Amino acid sequence: GGGGGGERAHAARSLREAVTTRRLTGRAASSVGSMGEVPPPPAAMRDLDPPFPQGAGSARPGLTANKPHAAELRGSELATQHVAPRRKFVLVTNAGVVLIEKARPVDALRELLLDDVHEHLMRFFGAYGQAEAATMCLAVALGACAETPAGRSETDGRATGARVGAGADVGDFFSARTATPAAAAACAERARLALEDPRLTGEPRVEEDVDTVPVREQTGLTPTQTGRFDQFDMGRAIVQPRMHFSGVHAACYTYAARLLAAAWERPVATILSVSARDGGSLGNGMGTHGANAGVPKTVSGLASHARRDRQPLREAVANGAATNGAVGAASAAAGWLGGMLRPGRNVGAPVVCTLPPDALWSLEQRLRPLERFLARRRPRVFSQDENLAAGRSPNLTGQRAYDPRDPKRRRVDPGAARRAEELSLAALRGTLRRAAEASALLRIAGEVGFARVAANLSRTDADALVSGDCTLRLLATSAGGARLASAIVEALMSSLVASGDVAAAEVCAERLQHSCPLFFGGEERRFYRAREQLQCARDARDARDVLLAETKTTEALVALLEVPNAGNLSATLAELADAGCFHGLVALPLCAAAASRRVRGYAGEIGDGENSEAFFAEGALFSPFDPEQRDAGQKAFDDVDRSNSVSMTASSPETCREFICVALRALALGTPDEGAPPGSLGAVCASLSPATRARGLAAMLERVAQASSPSVALAARARLVAVAAEAEAAAAAAARAGAPFLPPPSARNSAALVASVVEQEGASLDDDAFVRRVYQELIALDKDTELLSLPPGPLEQYLAEKGAFAVAQQGGALTQGQAKHLELLAKLYASKQRDGLAARVYFALAERNARGAAVALSERAALFDLAFTKAGGGGGGTNHVNGVSVASNSVESSDQTADAAFVETLDGKIKVLGFQQRLRFAFLERARVAGHHSEIANAALVAASDLERELRPLSDMFNDFARPAEMWEICLEMLHFSRYRDTEGDGAVARALWDELLSSSATNGVREGSKRVALRSACAATKALGPKLFPSDTAFPVAHVALKLELLAAGLWRLEGGEGGGGGNNAAFTSNDAETGEDDVAECVLASTRESFESVHAAYDRLLATPAHRGHHDRTVQRESHLQTPALRLRLLRSALRVLRRWEASLVALSTPNANAFAETAGGGFGSYGGGKER
Repeated sequence: GGGGGGERAHAARSLREAVTTRRLTGRAASSVGSMGEVPPPPAAMRDLDPPFPQGAGSARPGLTANKPHAAELRGSELATQHVAPRRKFVLVTNAGVVLIEKARPVDALRELLLDDVHEHLMRFFGAYGQAEAATMCLAVALGACAETPAGRSETDGRATGARVGAGADVGDFFSARTATPAAAAACAERARLALEDPRLTGEPRVEEDVDTVPVREQTGLTPTQTGRFDQFDMGRAIVQPRMHFSGVHAACYTYAARLLAAAWERPVATILSVSARDGGSLGNGMGTHGANAGVPKTVSGLASHARRDRQPLREAVANGAATNGAVGAASAAAGWLGGMLRPGRNVGAPVVCTLPPDALWSLEQRLRPLERFLARRRPRVFSQDENLAAGRSPNLTGQRAYDPRDPKRRRVDPGAARRAEELSLAALRGTLRRAAEASALLRIAGEVGFARVAANLSRTDADALVSGDCTLRLLATSAGGARLASAIVEALMSSLVASGDVAAAEVCAERLQHSCPLFFGGEERRFYRAREQLQCARDARDARDVLLAETKTTEALVALLEVPNAGNLSATLAELADAGCFHGLVALPLCAAAASRRVRGYAGEIGDGENSEAFFAEGALFSPFDPEQRDAGQKAFDDVDRSNSVSMTASSPETCREFICVALRALALGTPDEGAPPGSLGAVCASLSPATRARGLAAMLERVAQASSPSVALAARARLVAVAAEAEAAAAAAARAGAPFLPPPSARNSAALVASVVEQEGASLDDDAFVRRVYQELIALDKDTELLSLPPGPLEQYLAEKGAFAVAQQGGALTQGQAKHLELLAKLYASKQRDGLAARVYFALAERNARGAAVALSERAALFDLAFTKAGGGGGGTNHVNGVSVASNSVESSDQTADAAFVETLDGKIKVLGFQQRLRFAFLERARVAGHHSEIANAALVAASDLERELRPLSDMFNDFARPAEMWEICLEMLHFSRYRDTEGDGAVARALWDELLSSSATNGVREGSKRVALRSACAATKALGPKLFPSDTAFPVAHVALKLELLAAGLWRLEGGEGGGGGNNAAFTSNDAETGEDDVAECVLASTRESFESVHAAYDRLLATPAHRGHHDRTVQRESHLQTPALRLRLLRSALRVLRRWEASLVALSTPNANAFAETAGGGFGSYGGGKER
């Protein structure tokens, strides 16, 4: 044994054997023929080694299911004497048959306790050791080893011979004095006092490496008891402190281990074989488990009440007829048949409990006294000073007194050992309580019908039950076992409620609440009564009584919201969905999440080391002699134990949030999740009609809005109060008129229709994780409209964070998911009339760098258009900060300036993107024309792909794409848009681009063999591009373009790729060509400048100026050597004349509206000097 009796006691116990002889009065036997042992009682054998059910397979390898039990006790007598009676032997002698009983060690202890001699008890403790002797004292104190006198034993009738002598029986020496109730009570009290005597059981201590010579001199203890080191030795190792508990601690743990040895590691359930299934009983009763001796009649009352002399269908019909006549009778019969014919969730071989109900009853009755003893014992929390003050001997264990001021003080407070022992005993008490209640739960389930209960378990729970790992230890000590026990309670109550047997359900609930309150307390009973209300609501719905169904559903939901974690949350939510209570699918999980977090937090605080010590040392440890302290301490311990039990079975906040998302997903899609079993929450929601699912989704989102936003909840509550006031006014008016009036259900109960404070608490857990999870689910379901209908405050923050709006504004890369969140953010702003903010989000989306798949240019263009539309048409979207309008005029003017700058920036971005799109389309067209297998086509496709991948700056598009690809028109437009200025300011870049454009256009005409076609091609290119650039001196030098066209018309511009390549072929046109060329050039220049006569006249003036004038004022034209040739000057003069005539005709037309717009006059007067007409 453990505990601390010392090596001397262990050596004496192992080497010493005491034999006591006693004289037999009467006739002496001269010889003994044979001797045999009387078999022990079947109840004792059942408790020490419970038999497996007949026909049950072994749940674990190595366990024999149907092993026959030998009629003998196995194991040490010390381990079985708390259950087994004294062993009896029958001797057959020549003098007759003699019945002899063998005394147990506990019998000797009872005699010593009645003698009440301390020295005798000290010798007994020294002989058996502190742990074993304390264990026997504990058994006597609990009354576990008390027996009837030998003369009254039920086995006396088996002896056929006469007794030896005429006096007392052989066993009277050990039983006569302890047979009376008074003697038994005295023994129990003295055994309890012996346990509390530190001289016998010791005290908890911490063994440290200290100098123990003075201690030995004071106490007279041996070196073995005080320690091995007498003085300080620098060379030896330092011994770490070790904890030694008292004999009481060892006794409690040893006795508990012996009580639970037979059932602790044994699988509690197994599958029944085929042969046993055909035999009849499926674990519903106790016939296959042996005798029922010792089990009260009330144990099997529920089973007999549920099985014998009952006609539930007839009772249901009678109850329905009494409620609503024939309609109620038909509805009740339909409901009962539907519940009975509904397929179970787990169809397979029957499952039976491996522990007989009578064995479970016996185990429970043996564990309860030990748990009560631990609850009522006086804890050892006194210090050394208190021992001295109370007159108790100090230093009983050879420890030096603890003085914090002593420089050589101990490193460990001696009180820590006492507190550690009390904590350990408190944990043992909780384990024993849960083990007893788990035994009671299994017993009640077996009496109702274990196979029936197992058939109602989910597949996962059923597999866990019969896997072989489900033991009493698992049920009593682990969170998984607590959840499985909760599932067994759920299956047990659901099977009774579904069958319509309300009376049996009430009886079972009462027994569960009394026998195992940790698994089924008052809250659980209220929970299942609410489930019964839901069943009544379904029956009323089947009877077409909508008002009653709604009333019952509301009452059930109100009750469930008060105890949300008292039952199976998933099954209850499925029933609420089937009843059409969709707002309860949000309210109940949120209340469960809040309750779970509170319970887990409380259990965590108590379970913490420092808090637990304070709990047990400063108030929870009560005095058994003070009723008030005892009741307060018992209540505190029950609260802690209950909190621990609930914390192991309650659904976590994450699980509660997932329940809500499962319902949202099933209602939105109409299909349950993959692998969802029939009857689950997702399957029930998906089986509803489309209209019902749409209504349910709207109701759930409305409750989500109330739970996540207190302002929305207040508004809903105000509306409900208004509805209630209207209903009351209508009721009063109806009462005055004498007409009956029934208020609507929404006005009768507001607790189930508006989100409560508890729901808001559950929604706010983990930094509003609930509403974020709902947002995530709605986005995954593409329910944008429903998402944007939720309160905008938290939604805006969520979308901005998930969309990385700050990163997007700084030009960072975004994923497709982040872009989707930003798009929803823009839609949210647009729906709330925040157009300025929506424009900025659209702008960030259009400019984003894509991480992963590239963003198409068409999508970017659409986003830019949306941003431009919102920025230009919203007006005032950005002058709101957090919903508060800014009234300052200076702030408004600055906001308007910022809006104008933003609109200008958007306009520029749109034009730049237009250039990129035109370049891409041009490259694609070039690839199409060139063919798909040529080098030109491949290069064009590569360029188009590069342009599609990301937004390009204007300079990159000009230098890397447009100019190398000889797209002169786009280059000139880019030059005009950028307002480019040469370093020298002479416009050389624009002139070079125009030369390339005119040359390429004219070259195409030369290749066709006609100079006229070449000139017209060049003029057409000028007419197409000029109006886009005019009046831009940077991108459209009019004088230079007119000169190049005149040179081309005069044949003075050598073109690359012309016919023959010589100057003779390009020198002059024919007369017809020349005449046509004169008109073409002048008209072309006028058209390209949008008939700006003043600008064209100024250009020709520059071309006709003298060389000296050009040298001083126009060096850009001075470089042309052909300007002084007669042929070119003649063409310039004719073109200038054409321009002047057109100018005069326009003036005449303006002054005389009815005159011919193109009437030429011989005079050539001009009137006033005006500018050109711009269109």
